[in-house]
Amino acid sequence: MLHLQKNKNEPLIRIGHLKKSFGDVTPVKDVSCDIYQRDVISIIGPSGTGKSTLLNLINHLETAVLSIWR
Repeated sequence: MLHLQKNKNEPLIRIGHLKKSFGDVTPVKDVSCDIYQRDVISIIGPSGTGKSTLLNLINHLETAVLSIWR
């Protein structure tokens, strides 16, 4: 069995005030969330609303303008 963390009350991923802009367009604006072990999440929304950008930011494939990571 894989143990990712000892304290199950602490999130595996904590994102605070994440923001990403491309010129005048800001697809990700003030996104905050905690993701805990065994959480299942979905990111839904219309085309062009920043879903892929958010995933790229979480995976550090893009650089955020403003963020708090843990």
